[in-house]
Amino acid sequence: MDYIYIPVQLDEIILINNIISDEERERLIEVSKPLLVSGAELGRMYGGADYPGNQTLSNLHHNPEFDYLHKEMLKCIKKESGMDLEIVKSWVNWTDGNKKDINWHLHHCTYACVYYMKTNPFLTSGTLFDLVINKRKRKKFVKGSQNSLMLFPGHVLHTAPSSFLRRDRYTLACNLEFKE
Repeated sequence: MDYIYIPVQLDEIILINNIISDEERERLIEVSKPLLVSGAELGRMYGGADYPGNQTLSNLHHNPEFDYLHKEMLKCIKKESGMDLEIVKSWVNWTDGNKKDINWHLHHCTYACVYYMKTNPFLTSGTLFDLVINKRKRKKFVKGSQNSLMLFPGHVLHTAPSSFLRRDRYTLACNLEFKE
Protein backbone atom coordinates (compact mmCIF):
# COMPACT_ATOMS: atom_id res chain seq x y z
CA MET A 1 0.00 0.00 0.00
CA ASP A 2 1.30 3.44 -0.89
CA TYR A 3 1.18 6.10 1.78
CA ILE A 4 2.81 9.35 2.78
CA TYR A 5 4.70 8.95 6.05
CA ILE A 6 3.86 11.69 8.52
CA PRO A 7 5.72 11.42 11.84
CA VAL A 8 3.54 10.68 14.86
CA GLN A 9 4.71 10.89 18.44
CA LEU A 10 3.69 8.41 21.13
CA ASP A 11 1.93 11.17 23.09
CA GLU A 12 -0.49 11.70 20.17
CA ILE A 13 -2.15 8.39 21.07
CA ILE A 14 -4.80 8.70 23.77
CA LEU A 15 -5.99 5.70 25.80
CA ILE A 16 -9.34 5.92 27.60
CA ASN A 17 -10.39 3.11 29.96
CA ASN A 18 -13.77 1.76 31.11
CA ILE A 19 -16.00 2.86 28.26
CA ILE A 20 -19.14 0.77 28.93
CA SER A 21 -20.34 -1.95 31.34
CA ASP A 22 -19.13 -5.52 30.89
CA GLU A 23 -22.70 -6.66 30.31
CA GLU A 24 -23.17 -4.20 27.44
CA ARG A 25 -19.74 -5.02 25.99
CA GLU A 26 -20.51 -8.75 26.02
CA ARG A 27 -23.94 -8.13 24.47
CA LEU A 28 -22.34 -6.18 21.61
CA ILE A 29 -19.90 -9.01 20.91
CA GLU A 30 -22.86 -11.38 20.47
CA VAL A 31 -24.72 -8.84 18.30
CA SER A 32 -21.56 -8.49 16.15
CA LYS A 33 -20.99 -12.18 15.43
CA PRO A 34 -23.76 -12.69 12.84
CA LEU A 35 -22.73 -9.45 11.10
CA LEU A 36 -19.15 -10.59 10.45
CA VAL A 37 -18.08 -11.25 6.86
CA SER A 38 -14.97 -13.20 5.91
CA GLY A 39 -11.93 -11.25 4.78
CA ALA A 40 -12.02 -13.07 1.44
CA GLU A 41 -15.65 -12.05 0.88
CA LEU A 42 -14.87 -8.41 1.75
CA GLY A 43 -12.00 -8.50 -0.76
CA ARG A 44 -14.40 -9.69 -3.45
CA MET A 45 -17.03 -7.11 -2.46
CA TYR A 46 -14.59 -4.20 -2.63
CA GLY A 47 -12.46 -5.48 -5.51
CA GLY A 48 -9.18 -5.83 -3.66
CA ALA A 49 -7.06 -8.21 -1.66
CA ASP A 50 -8.51 -10.26 1.18
CA TYR A 51 -9.09 -8.38 4.41
CA PRO A 52 -7.55 -9.76 7.62
CA GLY A 53 -9.76 -11.93 9.83
CA ASN A 54 -13.48 -11.19 9.65
CA GLN A 55 -15.15 -7.79 9.66
CA THR A 56 -18.58 -6.25 9.57
CA LEU A 57 -19.47 -3.67 6.97
CA SER A 58 -18.37 -0.15 7.90
CA ASN A 59 -21.87 1.18 8.64
CA LEU A 60 -22.33 0.10 12.27
CA HIS A 61 -22.70 3.74 13.31
CA HIS A 62 -26.14 3.51 11.63
CA ASN A 63 -27.10 0.33 13.51
CA PRO A 64 -29.27 1.14 16.57
CA GLU A 65 -27.74 -1.78 18.51
CA PHE A 66 -24.47 0.19 18.63
CA ASP A 67 -25.90 3.65 19.44
CA TYR A 68 -25.08 3.52 23.13
CA LEU A 69 -21.47 2.45 22.55
CA HIS A 70 -20.89 5.10 19.90
CA LYS A 71 -22.37 7.84 22.11
CA GLU A 72 -20.25 6.76 25.08
CA MET A 73 -17.10 6.64 22.95
CA LEU A 74 -17.66 10.16 21.60
CA LYS A 75 -18.50 11.47 25.08
CA CYS A 76 -15.30 9.98 26.53
CA ILE A 77 -13.20 11.30 23.64
CA LYS A 78 -14.57 14.81 24.13
CA LYS A 79 -13.99 14.65 27.89
CA GLU A 80 -10.40 13.38 27.56
CA SER A 81 -9.24 15.33 24.50
CA GLY A 82 -11.60 18.30 24.20
CA MET A 83 -12.26 17.33 20.56
CA ASP A 84 -15.82 17.32 19.25
CA LEU A 85 -15.72 14.46 16.74
CA GLU A 86 -18.29 12.48 14.80
CA ILE A 87 -18.18 8.95 13.43
CA VAL A 88 -18.13 8.59 9.64
CA LYS A 89 -17.44 4.83 9.53
CA SER A 90 -17.59 2.12 12.16
CA TRP A 91 -17.02 -1.65 12.00
CA VAL A 92 -16.13 -4.65 14.14
CA ASN A 93 -13.01 -6.71 13.45
CA TRP A 94 -12.38 -10.28 14.56
CA THR A 95 -8.92 -11.85 14.53
CA ASP A 96 -7.28 -14.62 16.53
CA GLY A 97 -3.64 -13.54 16.49
CA ASN A 98 -2.69 -15.44 13.33
CA LYS A 99 0.32 -13.88 11.59
CA LYS A 100 -1.51 -14.03 8.26
CA ASP A 101 -3.83 -11.33 9.62
CA ILE A 102 -1.06 -8.77 10.11
CA ASN A 103 -2.22 -5.90 7.92
CA TRP A 104 -0.39 -2.60 8.17
CA HIS A 105 -2.86 0.09 7.23
CA LEU A 106 -4.00 3.62 7.89
CA HIS A 107 -7.40 5.28 7.90
CA HIS A 108 -8.37 8.03 5.50
CA CYS A 109 -9.75 10.37 8.16
CA THR A 110 -8.58 12.96 10.69
CA TYR A 111 -8.72 10.58 13.68
CA ALA A 112 -9.31 6.89 14.13
CA CYS A 113 -10.07 4.88 17.21
CA VAL A 114 -10.17 1.26 18.22
CA TYR A 115 -12.38 0.01 21.05
CA TYR A 116 -11.18 -3.26 22.58
CA MET A 117 -14.34 -5.36 22.93
CA LYS A 118 -12.66 -8.67 23.72
CA THR A 119 -8.96 -9.26 24.14
CA ASN A 120 -6.66 -12.12 25.08
CA PRO A 121 -6.65 -12.38 28.89
CA PHE A 122 -3.26 -14.13 28.88
CA LEU A 123 -1.37 -11.54 26.85
CA THR A 124 -1.25 -7.79 26.97
CA SER A 125 -3.63 -6.43 24.39
CA GLY A 126 -3.23 -3.35 22.24
CA THR A 127 -2.18 -2.24 18.79
CA LEU A 128 1.14 -2.20 16.96
CA PHE A 129 2.02 1.25 15.54
CA ASP A 130 4.64 2.71 13.23
CA LEU A 131 5.75 5.76 15.26
CA VAL A 132 8.51 8.29 15.71
CA ILE A 133 10.29 7.77 19.04
CA ASN A 134 13.36 9.85 19.89
CA LYS A 135 13.35 11.19 16.32
CA ARG A 136 13.54 7.68 14.86
CA LYS A 137 10.87 5.70 13.06
CA ARG A 138 10.04 2.54 15.06
CA LYS A 139 7.44 -0.14 15.53
CA LYS A 140 5.84 0.23 18.96
CA PHE A 141 3.24 -1.91 20.70
CA VAL A 142 0.83 0.33 22.61
CA LYS A 143 -1.13 -1.44 25.33
CA GLY A 144 -4.88 -1.17 25.47
CA SER A 145 -6.95 -3.31 27.80
CA GLN A 146 -10.37 -4.82 27.24
CA ASN A 147 -13.11 -2.14 27.41
CA SER A 148 -10.68 0.65 26.58
CA LEU A 149 -10.54 2.94 23.57
CA MET A 150 -7.41 4.12 21.77
CA LEU A 151 -7.62 7.38 19.78
CA PHE A 152 -4.92 8.26 17.27
CA PRO A 153 -4.36 10.31 14.10
CA GLY A 154 -5.91 8.55 11.12
CA HIS A 155 -2.72 8.71 9.05
CA VAL A 156 -0.57 6.57 11.36
CA LEU A 157 0.20 3.02 10.20
CA HIS A 158 -0.95 0.31 12.57
CA THR A 159 -2.04 -3.32 12.77
CA ALA A 160 -3.55 -5.84 15.13
CA PRO A 161 -0.67 -7.77 16.71
CA SER A 162 -0.03 -11.45 16.17
CA SER A 163 -0.03 -13.89 19.08
CA PHE A 164 1.25 -17.41 19.56
CA LEU A 165 -1.95 -18.17 21.52
CA ARG A 166 -5.07 -18.34 19.33
CA ARG A 167 -7.75 -16.34 21.15
CA ASP A 168 -10.65 -14.35 19.80
CA ARG A 169 -9.98 -10.61 19.58
CA TYR A 170 -12.95 -8.35 18.85
CA THR A 171 -12.42 -4.66 18.27
CA LEU A 172 -14.65 -1.90 17.00
CA ALA A 173 -12.85 0.62 14.78
CA CYS A 174 -14.08 4.07 13.80
CA ASN A 175 -13.09 6.77 11.37
CA LEU A 176 -13.67 10.17 12.96
CA GLU A 177 -13.88 13.73 11.69
CA PHE A 178 -14.44 17.06 13.44
CA LYS A 179 -18.08 18.09 13.67
CA GLU A 180 -18.96 20.94 11.33
